[in-house]
Amino acid sequence: MRIAVAGAGLAGLAAAAGFTRRGHDVIVYEQANSLRANGLAFNLSPNATSLLPGLGVPADRLPGEPYSRLVLRGGGREVATVRLPAWGQPHVTAERADVLSALAGTLPPGTIRYGRRCTDAQALASAHDLVVVADGTHSVLRQSVTCQPGRRWTWAVWQACMDADIPLLPPDAGVCVVRPGFFSGIFRLPGGRVTWFAEQPGRASGTGREFLTELAADADPVLRGAARATTPGQWTEWSAADMWPPAVLHRGNIVLAGDAAHAMLPTIGQGACQAVEDGVALAAVLAEPGDLDRALRQYERARVRRVRLMTTLARTSAVARRPGAAGQMLSAVGTARLLALTGGPVLRRVARPDARLTGKIPTLAGSRASQAD
Repeated sequence: MRIAVAGAGLAGLAAAAGFTRRGHDVIVYEQANSLRANGLAFNLSPNATSLLPGLGVPADRLPGEPYSRLVLRGGGREVATVRLPAWGQPHVTAERADVLSALAGTLPPGTIRYGRRCTDAQALASAHDLVVVADGTHSVLRQSVTCQPGRRWTWAVWQACMDADIPLLPPDAGVCVVRPGFFSGIFRLPGGRVTWFAEQPGRASGTGREFLTELAADADPVLRGAARATTPGQWTEWSAADMWPPAVLHRGNIVLAGDAAHAMLPTIGQGACQAVEDGVALAAVLAEPGDLDRALRQYERARVRRVRLMTTLARTSAVARRPGAAGQMLSAVGTARLLALTGGPVLRRVARPDARLTGKIPTLAGSRASQAD
């Protein structure tokens, strides 16, 4: 099958890797001149990391730094710990460029065509058996399948990646510093690097320098250490905008994947994970008996329900982090304890691999070898 993928992001490259391992003829069109190096870093849970080996990323060389727990801090001290089991593969924190490079490395040379902006989905559909629209949250091709999203929830985050030595940051854990109306996460990266972010709902855009100065004087020593190790040039403000996943993800031989289908808020750390799941799910349904329309309807049924659940949980988490009358009654310590009690089970639930996908991994992993025989 001749397949065109629009966008060399996580969903596009994961889908391309899965298709390639099934023996399909794949071309990935990317408007940039290279893989996207920005995007800072994100967490990948076992529901995504357990799928990467089946896409060709060696299990012993997964990108990122593993962690097995979250340490919640409030009032300047450690308050609670949330254990995060490794189901098949661990939780990791990775820089976006490293994950994209790992997936791109599984593809045959020349698969990715850089500097190619796709604006006509129908032209692609006429020249290929399948078109995967994975051109991100601001997709220009989405309208070939469904209408552009209406009301979108937004979320502002300030984040940095840098070389840093923070002694109080455990080697096997991420640290979350919380209090009413404020949330921060600090994680290790490979090579002695650290990534961290801070959220303060209601804070005005463009005040990042002042925000960083405030955090450099924070009472929490871990947060203070991260802020003092960060230069204003490393401190990046970005805004996420979600969209409610449409009921229809395909029209004809054009199908949506990743943020083009279901951009979500970063509050439960599942945006990147769901993009990887999309890629594996698409490759898996094409391996099943039946025609293309049946395969895409099967993908649609499985993914819409799951990503709507993730979008709902992400929105619920965002509401919980916003300052409110009830939240202001809690101390920082109380906020940390409540978050561990309510958020821990949610994080473990969403991180559990989808059995419908992990069951397909041996087929995907072995397909290239079987076709070569």
